[in-house]
Amino acid sequence: MTSQAVLIAVGIDWDGRRQILAVEMANRESSSSWKDFLLGLRRRGLHSVEFVVADDHAGLRAAIREVLPEAAVQRCYVHFLRNALDHLPRKADDDCLQELRWLYDRRDVEEARRDLAAWIAKWGERYRKLADWVEETIEDTFTFYRLPRQHHKHLKSTNMLERLNEEIKRRTPRRAHLPQCRGLPAARPGVSRRDP
Repeated sequence: MTSQAVLIAVGIDWDGRRQILAVEMANRESSSSWKDFLLGLRRRGLHSVEFVVADDHAGLRAAIREVLPEAAVQRCYVHFLRNALDHLPRKADDDCLQELRWLYDRRDVEEARRDLAAWIAKWGERYRKLADWVEETIEDTFTFYRLPRQHHKHLKSTNMLERLNEEIKRRTPRRAHLPQCRGLPAARPGVSRRDP
């Protein structure tokens, strides 16, 4: 049995309706795997993509730039905060990360940037490595502020995809040996496996 990546795309329209656009197997999450996945969505009719929420996976970012150059990309702030732990000593002050997390609850990007400057002034000397990394990378996590406020909560992180992954794991029976899988059929809205 070999490990494989499952690539998933969820689309959301401006009314907030969500649809699973595709679920596909790949040998790994490489740039070429993501590119093929996104090109497949384009061939099936995906167009006018305005906004993408993703983690900081280099292969995915490269594929998005190539296939969806018109889309603004939001780096998941939850993954960003987890990555921040790599730049802190183990016994760091919990308030430091909590105050960084609060930047994502501001009304607009100007307010977030003002509070970021205050955060750097407060914590920068004590945690220089973290403050330098945050200054260098945080703008990718502020893209969601371009959207209307009602979309901020759901489109600043990949939590919706994480919940979907957890649901797939929960509903998938565990087996010691699985049959060979050549791939999953592309998901189509309104079509279930029971349909003829």
